[in-house]
Amino acid sequence: MLGALGVWVGWPAADPVSGIVIAVAILLVLSTAGREVFRRLLDGVEPQLVETVADALRTTPGVRGVRRVRMRWSGHQLRGEADIEVDPALTALQAQGVAHAAEQHAVSHTRRLTELTVHTSPAGGP
Repeated sequence: MLGALGVWVGWPAADPVSGIVIAVAILLVLSTAGREVFRRLLDGVEPQLVETVADALRTTPGVRGVRRVRMRWSGHQLRGEADIEVDPALTALQAQGVAHAAEQHAVSHTRRLTELTVHTSPAGGP
């Protein structure tokens, strides 16, 4: 429409120029959408979601540190694994309780996170 108007007022290049502008706009939208789809195909998760889970774990009582958080998409749900540090003096049962609390805290604070396996390690250990 804009190209036809330009030709009508005497600018013969208006039609091809408007076509190029529309093509560039389509390519920009396609490249953005393509990156997101490609990331999802490779089970990639946005870094801010991983940081949200790490922050939730850090604020759980009994967690002394977060070593690693890994997540992936499974359909429209997130699943993940986390390695946390706990007091080395805790018994295995107590460490399991901290891990369970950390899992529940992270799941309740992260949208679409449905499952998080939490491993515990003594703080300061390898």
